Amino acid sequence: METDPESKEPSPAPLVSNTGRRAAMNKHLHRKLEAENGKVLQQVSALPYRIRKDGSVQILLITTRETRRFTLPKGWLMKGKSPHKAAAIEAKQEAGVKGKVKPGPVGNYFYWKRDLSCFLPVRVTVYPLKAQTILSRWKERGQRLRKWLHPSEAALLVDEPQLVSLIRSFDGAHSKRRTKHSSRDRLEGLPSEFSDKQGIVGVRAENA
Repeated sequence: METDPESKEPSPAPLVSNTGRRAAMNKHLHRKLEAENGKVLQQVSALPYRIRKDGSVQILLITTRETRRFTLPKGWLMKGKSPHKAAAIEAKQEAGVKGKVKPGPVGNYFYWKRDLSCFLPVRVTVYPLKAQTILSRWKERGQRLRKWLHPSEAALLVDEPQLVSLIRSFDGAHSKRRTKHSSRDRLEGLPSEFSDKQGIVGVRAENA
């Protein structure tokens, strides 16, 4: 069963070294310059989801660190990592969830990112990640909250109009697949360790 991080005292945020601050400032200045030159910056995001025994889908949202808005785990492209692998890393670090990520995106959305002294135009490419392990401890546990929601609820909580449409489209596509496949084809016969008391199939909790 999933361990609820909201029931535990948050861990203190790690201290940032002077070297880390300088690196962050350099990256900020580089992104600001690109934005001033008319470039839309690129990020990647994971859309973590899980399937309940009744065939319905839930999506995992997290809160942002500063404004506490609900969103998907996301971040900048990573050197040496494919976009979908980078999205999976962000999901683990920000949301404490690991799973199978697909290399094909489900869509993208645009938003304005608050970044120190300015707002940056960012286009986010979203990759679906089927949750397999939910961590009770993860890198940013003390900085964010997370919540599993039905897609219709998730769509009401996010701010970006294009992300709202993306979540609703993802739910619609899943509903079509659910209708197409019989209950026998869906998820019968899985070992007991892959099912929790909430009726979630294929997800295990992990204390690391």
